[in-house]
Amino acid sequence: MSHEQAALAVFENYKIRRSYDEVSETWFFSVVDVVAALIQQPDYQTARKYWNKLKELLAADAGIGQAAQGSEGAEGPEPT
Repeated sequence: MSHEQAALAVFENYKIRRSYDEVSETWFFSVVDVVAALIQQPDYQTARKYWNKLKELLAADAGIGQAAQGSEGAEGPEPT
């Protein structure tokens, strides 16, 4: 990803890390940050554990979660 821009989006007082790739004109969002906002969990580690458990359950359910495989650690640095 060349010429990448990073920015924070705010959704109901939750900071969601995002990155824009100018080449593909695509926004990428931190899954853990989105999950934290959706479950209204301000603690990053709790939201991360929730996401990891959800990936486990989805992977065990007839291959639904295949897109989530390999995203471990793809969230970027913890928000401050």
